[in-house]
Amino acid sequence: MSLALLAPLLVLAAAEPSATAGPHVTASLAAERAWIQPGKAFSVGLRLQMDPEWHTYWKNPGDSGLPTRIRWTLPAGFEAGPIAWPSPERFATGPLASYGYDGEAKTTPHMFVIDRAGKLIYAGGIDDKPSTELADVAGAKNYVEAALDEALAGKPVSTPTSTPYGCAVKY
Repeated sequence: MSLALLAPLLVLAAAEPSATAGPHVTASLAAERAWIQPGKAFSVGLRLQMDPEWHTYWKNPGDSGLPTRIRWTLPAGFEAGPIAWPSPERFATGPLASYGYDGEAKTTPHMFVIDRAGKLIYAGGIDDKPSTELADVAGAKNYVEAALDEALAGKPVSTPTSTPYGCAVKY
């Protein structure tokens, strides 16, 4: 599939990322678009970069640690929706198991496909395998690729929505 064909279908824009650093983790945010409109939802991506030998915890940390929390400071009239946490890694220490992220954690929360007329034709997760395993890509149904293929063929999108799951970047 040619990039020239994809450009009119897929609208991607990103604002300059903003970052904050703690002693061992740097967190940055990047908006899906450079501008927003009143009453229109938009997504923000979170990137965590950890020092070597450091990790952060998932929403259910397991036997140790505390879940990663996000404290939003938002302008009047804004509200944050639920976090689409990516699938975590398992950290085992003896009989204890914890769940979280090390190295660098990036997510792809929602995927959107917009047709040439500006109509949203797909919104949801990239595929049907909410996992971080690269081996799962081969057996996954890639909803975004299917929506693009169907749109380019002039067909209606067979799966216009799915549940986004905030997968770790595996593609």
